[in-house]
Amino acid sequence: MNARDLDRMLAAGKVVLLPREVWERLAGRYETVNEHDTGLSGRLTLARGKVGFVVVEEPDRHRRAVRFFAERDEADSFIRGRLETYDRMWDGCGLSLIHISEPTRLQ
Repeated sequence: MNARDLDRMLAAGKVVLLPREVWERLAGRYETVNEHDTGLSGRLTLARGKVGFVVVEEPDRHRRAVRFFAERDEADSFIRGRLETYDRMWDGCGLSLIHISEPTRLQ
């Protein structure tokens, strides 16, 4: 897959499932806005493209799911929903997840 193929599929409203290596090759076309550690399924990344935004999920170590959003608020809403779902998965286990948009360093 090349950048043109990815753009065409995203513009058609498809969720594009890519091998990790392919996403890593194409990711340079996007500027990372923020990343969230889901605590269960890798990172959830918001990135800005030439037109619109993409949200990249890590369903497993080998693949990336890429979704296009024309507006930042649509992408943010999707991310909030995903993070709320992951939080609910922790219900009853006695743990609480804290989501931060900026990485922090432990001293």
